[in-house]
Amino acid sequence: MILLTGGTGSFGRAYIRHLGPNVAVTVYSRDEEKQRRLALEFGWVRCMVGDVRDRDRLTWAAHGATLIIHAAALKQVPACENNPTEALRTNVLGAENAVAAAGAAGARLVALSTDKAVEPVNAYGATKMLAERVVLNGGGSVVRYGNVIGSRGSVVPVFLAQIGAGQPLTITDPDMTRFLLTLPQAIALVEKAVSVRPGRIIVAKPPAASIATIATALAGPTYPRVIVGSRPGEKRHERLVSASERAVERDDHFIVEPGAPAGIDYSSDFAPSLDAEALGALLAQRPHDDL
Repeated sequence: MILLTGGTGSFGRAYIRHLGPNVAVTVYSRDEEKQRRLALEFGWVRCMVGDVRDRDRLTWAAHGATLIIHAAALKQVPACENNPTEALRTNVLGAENAVAAAGAAGARLVALSTDKAVEPVNAYGATKMLAERVVLNGGGSVVRYGNVIGSRGSVVPVFLAQIGAGQPLTITDPDMTRFLLTLPQAIALVEKAVSVRPGRIIVAKPPAASIATIATALAGPTYPRVIVGSRPGEKRHERLVSASERAVERDDHFIVEPGAPAGIDYSSDFAPSLDAEALGALLAQRPHDDL
């Protein structure tokens, strides 16, 4: 059995669809309405209402699991900036509880992380950095990637809603860059993490695009835009690997592991850049069924 925390979002739905009905999956999350809607599509999935802050409940949910994918987190930068203690409780203590649940079940643990955990400047990134350490010290593995195209909370749904309403696009900084990858790429990264020895961070190596390029790909170059400035806690560019980390490079990913040399620096302002046409092709693969 696979236990998937926070499994009602775009990643969880895509991962369940990828596994298919022959794999037993338990989704553990807080929102019973999202679980109800999930169960309508994936009738074979077992859903449990619970909070990752509740160690006893999470440990009970993990009974019989051989693999735990820990995706539950508070992920919105502004919300975490305004509620840092809540972010700490969910993202850090929740990761500690996932480690304990995996230990009690004898299960492998893979936790999802973010580029914002690298040299963090906001509460969300800081809590995810700590969560990475908690999972690695607890014998689990971590997957680190940037923005999944079109997932909830990313800029793409915001722009699409503004376009649908006939409103101008609100641009924080036209030159701001972000890493972009598809859901299949995120799932493939998780599978890599399952296949390697624990105690490592498997890091995506995706291309990046500027906010201006994303706007052009969605609405064309002449659609009205308003520059609103960066939000509190936002970086202009993100990093997936810092030069101070110890990492090795593979064809399509990095591995942060003990004993590797330091010096790799993979930043969104120097990564391969997507133009509007290439980005448009990727945007066509965005999820349309996020709960």
